[in-house]
Amino acid sequence: MRWPVVISGALLALLALFGALLVQLPASHALGWASRVVPELAVAGAAGTVWRGTASRVAWRHYELGRIEWVLDPLPLATGRVNADVSIVGAIEAQGKVTGSLGGGQIAMEAARCKAPAGWIQHILDAPFLQLEGTLEADIERVELRDGFLVHLAGLVRWDPAAVTGRIRTDLGGLEILWTTEGERIRGDISDTGGPLQAQGAVAIVDRQYDVNLALAARGDAESLRQALYVVGVPDAEGRVELNITGELVSIHE
Repeated sequence: MRWPVVISGALLALLALFGALLVQLPASHALGWASRVVPELAVAGAAGTVWRGTASRVAWRHYELGRIEWVLDPLPLATGRVNADVSIVGAIEAQGKVTGSLGGGQIAMEAARCKAPAGWIQHILDAPFLQLEGTLEADIERVELRDGFLVHLAGLVRWDPAAVTGRIRTDLGGLEILWTTEGERIRGDISDTGGPLQAQGAVAIVDRQYDVNLALAARGDAESLRQALYVVGVPDAEGRVELNITGELVSIHE
């Protein structure tokens, strides 16, 4: 009876065909998952396969990112997970490991290094008359989003050199935030690196609420900076301006 041999051979042939098709899945399949996880993601020039691919242009909302490349590990897919090495070169430079759920509810980036112009955070400030200058660099141990909300952040973010331009250009020196996460509490310790601006404070994020407490002062003879701080608030007897901001985090889906 040769039927078992024939059936086994046919099944092996079908598996081989399925495997060949799977290996050749176009890169757009991976980008489709990314678009579900990160709304308003615009991609052009996709090439390669789902396992190793590129896109010549990636943008999110009004942010131009640049060219993206990835290498996808197939093994975690069996458990409904995504694990890929990703790099971006263009308006920003970034590389790290992206992990997430296939369903799209959770996404994280680990062991990441990023570099971007300071103007990228311009929209955070309610001060359109000020332009941020300099470079942002980040060494991120882990950043994680669930359902579009930040739930974990650990790493160091530096703004150095830092400067703002309004009516005149004001050098600030260097600033950094050390981010840590304990349980459901995210904390960022803010400090300066010894330049014209003295800065000390912290950011606390709990239950999607953030609280910023920051003390700013001008060092030495930085008179233009001392005058610029009046835009932020009235200095106390020691020349420090206290800045307190509270609010609610917004999901990237909104």
